[in-house]
Amino acid sequence: MTLLWRGHDGTCNACFTRGHLGVVTLSAALNAAACSDGRIDHSPAGPALAEGAELAVATDAVRVAAGEEVLAWCQSFVLDNDSWLFIDGVELETTAGVHHSDWFVVAEKEFAGPTGTGDCEHFGFGFSLDREGLTAPVFSQSTQARRETVSFAPRTAFPVAPRSKLLVSYHLLNTSAEALDVSIEARFQTVREEDVEIRLSVGGGLLGLLALPPRSRSRFSADCWFAEPAHYRIFTVLPHYHQYGTGFELKTLGGRKHLQTIWRGEGAAGDSLSDTLTTPFELAGA
Repeated sequence: MTLLWRGHDGTCNACFTRGHLGVVTLSAALNAAACSDGRIDHSPAGPALAEGAELAVATDAVRVAAGEEVLAWCQSFVLDNDSWLFIDGVELETTAGVHHSDWFVVAEKEFAGPTGTGDCEHFGFGFSLDREGLTAPVFSQSTQARRETVSFAPRTAFPVAPRSKLLVSYHLLNTSAEALDVSIEARFQTVREEDVEIRLSVGGGLLGLLALPPRSRSRFSADCWFAEPAHYRIFTVLPHYHQYGTGFELKTLGGRKHLQTIWRGEGAAGDSLSDTLTTPFELAGA
């Protein structure tokens, strides 16, 4: 699972756990937005944004052969922003063939790559969530969801530093008998700084490969313990699992809030699974 959170000091924390096979993969992940309070590449530049404007981007079409799978394909979009931006919502629409995508905010000079789309290796980008120059995702797509809309809690937003760009990493999977031209469109809504009271941030981790026994229902769990008492609030949760997954539950451990449910949800791959909590969950006391 992936638990994303931010401390009062503004730092982003990551908890990595391993499945019982000892392999860390993207096979089962939970994404939750939480908070308390070199070279320049040749990526297409987005328009200079005014506060409250919508940023719309679209990836170049990629031809994916019948039965082909591409684990990590990337494209970046320079924002040309001379001041801070604040993202408070995302709308995403994809063609068939997009298994899932993660949208990162990075410094303009980081992860320089080719014009348009390309293998993520050509951008110097991998699956590590704690490498220098990389923030955690500002948005992650539910598995195989063709359309998805995420709005953060009122008066909360994800801050984007001046001279940043968007970097999307996406997983392509064509299960059809015909070649597909695959692409993604995303619209990021921004708000004025004076309308933001809480600045969101994220981190992450993974639960590894799961051995599913045949003809039965299974349940798996993993623990993630904080090195110090947690002082975070969780605002948004996104489970990530594949065709055999049916639901996810997140609970606290220890302290006076032992075994309180932070979030529970059910759904299948292809559903929009992202959920913004009506009341942010305060982890202090667990």
